[in-house]
Amino acid sequence: MKKHPVSLALTKSRRMAIAPLRNEIARRSLAAVTRTQPIISIRALTLLSRVAASADVFKDWQADRYGDAPGFASNTDTLDFLRTKILELQPGVVLELGSGASTVAIAEAMREVHGARYNGVFSIDEDEGFLRETRAQLDSRGLTADLVHRPLRAATVNRRTSLCYDLNPGFMREWLADALPDFLFIDGPSGRGNARLATLPLLQPHLREECVFFLDDALRDDEIAVAKEWARLERVEIVGVHPVGRGILEGLASK
Repeated sequence: MKKHPVSLALTKSRRMAIAPLRNEIARRSLAAVTRTQPIISIRALTLLSRVAASADVFKDWQADRYGDAPGFASNTDTLDFLRTKILELQPGVVLELGSGASTVAIAEAMREVHGARYNGVFSIDEDEGFLRETRAQLDSRGLTADLVHRPLRAATVNRRTSLCYDLNPGFMREWLADALPDFLFIDGPSGRGNARLATLPLLQPHLREECVFFLDDALRDDEIAVAKEWARLERVEIVGVHPVGRGILEGLASK
């Protein structure tokens, strides 16, 4: 039996009325979790996201914490997190998707670990303008990184198709040669939905036997969904999300 239009309107009105309350409960619950846990499980984020009535409530919560200042996408906390992890893990080769301030931070940390002459930083971007700007920032600091432009093309993972960097095996083998990344930072391609879904599965064959990976913007609903898909992949372990910046997902991938 179909509901009367008036009943439908009242139901929608009630949902809209309680939406701010649900969002606030979800935010407060996440804040309480972060006070006791340095890393949040995907399961906890998924459960809390069901409490929220609006999309990207957790991303907005982080933006409120940082004041949503210009450059928030590359905020200082995110860059400090990357530097700290590199100094702690001392990777041999870093592969980054999405160039910018993070490339500079990674190259500086790698120079501190390995010395000035070491070049173990590789970065991909779909925007040649960003690559030029990144190269200029690196040059001004005397840093080196292997930057490459890759266009976007359709890629299918778990029967879901999205646009991803063109990471065909021939190119990857030639570009990386014997440099097998053991540290992966995914901050691209840009876009919403499942834009980053195919990145990890396409790169997995080209990583070192064990590789730690990090996904930026991990408090967005889209990235939470991507993380759940990655958790179904073979030889991939999702550790959780660090409440830093817009959220940084940490995981481990092996061949």
